Amino acid sequence: MNLVLAFVRKSVARLRAPSSKPKGWLDPEEDSLVPPRDQWIGPDDSISHYFRWIWEYLAYLTIVAELQREEAVLELGCGHGRTSRGLLSYLRSPGSYVGIDVSRDRIADAQNRITRRWPNFGFVWANVRNLQDNPGGADAAEYVFPFNDASFDVIYAASLFSHLLPGETANYLKQCARVLRPGGRVLFLEPNGWNPLFYLQIAVTPGMTWEGDGGVIRMRRGPVFRAMQEAGLTRLSLERFGFFPPFLTNRDWGRRLEAILERVAVWRPLLPFQMFRGERE
Repeated sequence: MNLVLAFVRKSVARLRAPSSKPKGWLDPEEDSLVPPRDQWIGPDDSISHYFRWIWEYLAYLTIVAELQREEAVLELGCGHGRTSRGLLSYLRSPGSYVGIDVSRDRIADAQNRITRRWPNFGFVWANVRNLQDNPGGADAAEYVFPFNDASFDVIYAASLFSHLLPGETANYLKQCARVLRPGGRVLFLEPNGWNPLFYLQIAVTPGMTWEGDGGVIRMRRGPVFRAMQEAGLTRLSLERFGFFPPFLTNRDWGRRLEAILERVAVWRPLLPFQMFRGERE
């Protein structure tokens, strides 16, 4: 058994390791907007992987959440501000972006790179307990978002709720409903708790733990929809897509194979990524 796990871990490591990290095609302006690699979740990811998510998140926000150019958007768990990069040329005054995150270092970096040049893009440190970034913070189940009621038109988060306990999720969703304007939308991108490959990824990937990442098991339609409804969100919808977890889709062959497999109807309940959408009346 130990030999099998060792083989799987070594195989995953090879899949995750990029062949190179080319950056020469970036002009100085674009290069200045890329955060330092010590702020990346995956410091060895390729630069193309970084830009992939920028434009993919922009598509989710504008197409699925219907974010308009003059609206206000809040991102929960913004990290170093990758999502905001795609919005820099999209939002127009009075349109605005605010990102909030538990990592003080990433927030400070984003403020320095982005806010000082685009003042309608703000970043706020959330003093919330997090084992990795802020172990001495407040309880997420009691945290109050530092924004006035009805402040935002869209709230977005990617892979946030799978790292929260049920009470923390309930509180965050109620806070979302509070700071949303009437007619506002929420869009949450989360892993699919029915996809068994995520549990394999947790078991064999260095840095991933059952305590920190095992909340994926709660990312199912029933529990999430109930929590959203209890928070006062309506018009709920769920869309699943993709096929493999990120450590496989980061590879060219993985993306090509995924495009074929996700067209097969029998796999759709197991597709790894989910978009939960809701509205405030």
